[in-house]
Amino acid sequence: MKLIWATGLFVLGIGGLPLGGYGAEPAVTTDTIAKDARETLEATQQYTAQQKAAFQKTAREELEVIQRQILSLQSKVGQASASARAELQQSIDALEVKKDATRKQLDELKSTTGSKWDDVKSSIHTALDEMKRSYREALSRFP
Repeated sequence: MKLIWATGLFVLGIGGLPLGGYGAEPAVTTDTIAKDARETLEATQQYTAQQKAAFQKTAREELEVIQRQILSLQSKVGQASASARAELQQSIDALEVKKDATRKQLDELKSTTGSKWDDVKSSIHTALDEMKRSYREALSRFP
């Protein structure tokens, strides 16, 4: 019977259960709570900064692609018929305006924080999607 009881303690001890006060949690104080809160806040701020930087990089790369697409469209305008040229040039000009506005939003993004960051990010996503759609429409006008 002693062997079974001793074995039971051994198994409980290996199982990670505290025995007789060993492994008890330290007391929680306001200092530890404040320290944990500061560390969590700092980690959240670092994560947000990383996400913001990654988004800015991706958005700038997309703007560069759109700029190359605009240049490609401009080179094709000369190949279009006289009646289509004016319409295509209007489409290109509209793309340029949208691109410049989006670039300005990206510049403003550097100084945004909190909920405003989410609003600006959403606005930039929408603008990039709109420019892509406008480019496809302009491209479809070419024979």
